[in-house]
Amino acid sequence: MTRPDEQAETLPWAGAPVASQEQFLSPEADHPNQGKPAQGKGKLFVAVALIVAAASLTWLVVGGVEQNLVYYLTPSELTAKGDDAIGANVRLGGMVAKDSIRWRPEETELKFKVKDHGAEIEVHASSIPPEMFREGIGVIVEGSIGSDGIFQTRRLMVRHSNEYKAPGDQETVDLDYMSQTLEDNGT
Repeated sequence: MTRPDEQAETLPWAGAPVASQEQFLSPEADHPNQGKPAQGKGKLFVAVALIVAAASLTWLVVGGVEQNLVYYLTPSELTAKGDDAIGANVRLGGMVAKDSIRWRPEETELKFKVKDHGAEIEVHASSIPPEMFREGIGVIVEGSIGSDGIFQTRRLMVRHSNEYKAPGDQETVDLDYMSQTLEDNGT
């Protein structure tokens, strides 16, 4: 009879190789690549991960800049383009002209004029104006100008300052009015 560590390399009845006792008990049996330099798979994974990270970062930066970049034409610039501007999707920016707002809530129709120092363009919108919309405020409208010179807008944005202005002296606050508004909002 032979000892288990002296048996043949293969079992005759199975044809499968058998590890010797020394091979089975060696620490390299659990981790055959231990102590060897990293294979190409690890380097490839790191390279692909870096490329994906760089592409994602580039996409976020470029996409974020494009979304936050608000370029617009002034009424003078749009007028100067003449027939080339007709039908083109553009942003028009300027001030809402005094006494030009016509709002028909029953038809959700808003008409007003946008002006700069040299020109004035009539704008038509089929939407409810923003709360801050009023005469003399800066606006940016997105849409196109027709051959009739009327700018049809799909989007109306109000420009406003980011500065916070604190109320004046507390003595000037009408406490009765403030109480009334608080009571009205609570009911």
